[in-house]
Amino acid sequence: MNLYPILFTLGGILLISCDSSPQEIAKTPARIPAAAVQPKVIPPADSATAAPAAKILRSEADTLKLRNGSVARLTPAREAEFARLNGIDSDTTEQKYIQLADGRAQRRADKLLLTLKNGRTLTLTNNITDPDEEKHVVYRFRGPLANSNFWVLDVTRWESGFVLLINQHTGRRTQLWGRPVLAPNGTHLVTFNSDMEAGYSPNGLEIWSLESGIPMLRWNRVVNTWGPEEVRWLNDKTLIIRQYYPDSTPQIKYARLLLPQ
Repeated sequence: MNLYPILFTLGGILLISCDSSPQEIAKTPARIPAAAVQPKVIPPADSATAAPAAKILRSEADTLKLRNGSVARLTPAREAEFARLNGIDSDTTEQKYIQLADGRAQRRADKLLLTLKNGRTLTLTNNITDPDEEKHVVYRFRGPLANSNFWVLDVTRWESGFVLLINQHTGRRTQLWGRPVLAPNGTHLVTFNSDMEAGYSPNGLEIWSLESGIPMLRWNRVVNTWGPEEVRWLNDKTLIIRQYYPDSTPQIKYARLLLPQ
């Protein structure tokens, strides 16, 4: 039997079956091996699906931590709420207060004379000519602290300043950071000073106790991000503060501060 015709025929069939045109390859999508499948990409969550951010206490914006470990909380307040409360007299005319002192305060050139209730006279002398900057001082009488036995004086140094609280009976002097405001019950007071730009005097708050008749500092706190422009009492335990933020819009904000126990 002649096998050559048969083998020749089978070879032709195999060649035909192995030949595929380019058009047929293009029509048949390639399969991606299972190992090469890309992981599913999850798009970022939008505002409707994102998890709520954890509340972060921002130092000095809503919390004042004091040296004794206690915390004073700050919450937003409204300007209208602040405006309803009694504030300090912003008039700086010394003669006005001297006239209201019932003859117990006098200005004689560079000398301020205060007559104490014990009969002594306390003399405070301005010094604006001494070339020594440390000795430069100017005293300005600001009258009595309402509903108390103290006088208030503004003291200006060469590049800084403070406030003196003077006992009308004894003449005892207490140096404060700024103007004092007495609490409604008369047992304590707050002082405040805003000095965000120059930084020559403390920028912050002080709380003083008057229960013993002698001012005793309960706590103070220097603030770095805002300045207390004015402070008013909402009640015996709560302050409303007019804040100045130099790097914020708006720059003036209001906050309620609950004093720690």
